[in-house]
Amino acid sequence: MKLLKNILFIGLFSLLFFSANAQDYRFHNIYFKLFINYIEWPQNDVQNQFVIGVLGDSQVIHPLERLSKKMKAKGKQIVIKRFATIQDLSYCHMLFLPKNESEWLEVIRKRFSDTSMLVITEKAGLAHQGSGINFIKVNGQWRFEVNTESIHNSSLRISDYLLKIASKV
Repeated sequence: MKLLKNILFIGLFSLLFFSANAQDYRFHNIYFKLFINYIEWPQNDVQNQFVIGVLGDSQVIHPLERLSKKMKAKGKQIVIKRFATIQDLSYCHMLFLPKNESEWLEVIRKRFSDTSMLVITEKAGLAHQGSGINFIKVNGQWRFEVNTESIHNSSLRISDYLLKIASKV
């Protein structure tokens, strides 16, 4: 039954991506839900909230705020934090790094190397540079790449199910 549910879910979000616009972040919510459900953070995470951060200005914040009102992550309330600058950045479970802030990837990787923060980017080539997950457009549709080494180094566990629908780098 769960397999059928997952197959239907994949089919549904595949249909939704037929005309994804580069700045249309409504579709990212589907992926964020998948990441929350199919990636495991370490058991020693004692925070009572699941924090999703966004660095800089990005329209992804609005759909994420709607998502945070509709679901919980691992039984925890989802909190969306916008960090105006790299200096403001603090630990979060997931950090979305928009294209216009992508120059900060290496700084973020070094600064948070001993944490279980999942860094999500949206610029070609950033998965190869150490982003855990990178959104890409393939034939006009949103897809994502997974850097399994980066995920492993962050002490995160990604499900086989998620790896099957991702491009691995």
